[in-house]
Amino acid sequence: MKNILKIIGFLILCLDVINATDLDFESPEIQKLLQKDNELYSQGVLLYQQGKYEASLPYIIESFSIRKYILKEEDNINLASSYNMLSELYRLKKDYLKALEYSKKLLITYEKNVKIENMYTAIAYDNRGLIYSNMEDYSKALPYYKKALKIF
Repeated sequence: MKNILKIIGFLILCLDVINATDLDFESPEIQKLLQKDNELYSQGVLLYQQGKYEASLPYIIESFSIRKYILKEEDNINLASSYNMLSELYRLKKDYLKALEYSKKLLITYEKNVKIENMYTAIAYDNRGLIYSNMEDYSKALPYYKKALKIF
């Protein structure tokens, strides 16, 4: 059940990308970039779902670069799905420092943009706890698991 909730949360986060309101979506340049971003991100997610994590990473990184270029802000809520995917992919590669870096950016983004903690923040806390657990640093993992459980 826990994994199903993570997957559902992840898929919903993927839909957040088009929520930006201050962009000129009619601009041909933005349209072209959004289309490329969508193609790259979709391919990356597909590979992730197939368990091809190494192959997924370049697509997600390139998609993330496009999103950062368009959105200009590190803590824009529309980057949340990218931070989440990058954190998860680096965790699976056992590159825990990079996983923690993106996990932190995700939590900072949520703290700034989400007024009420919800399923997405709970998943972010749970994922951060999982990274620390994978590092066998259980004393750091436990507070994040507790935060997630409090929300769920």
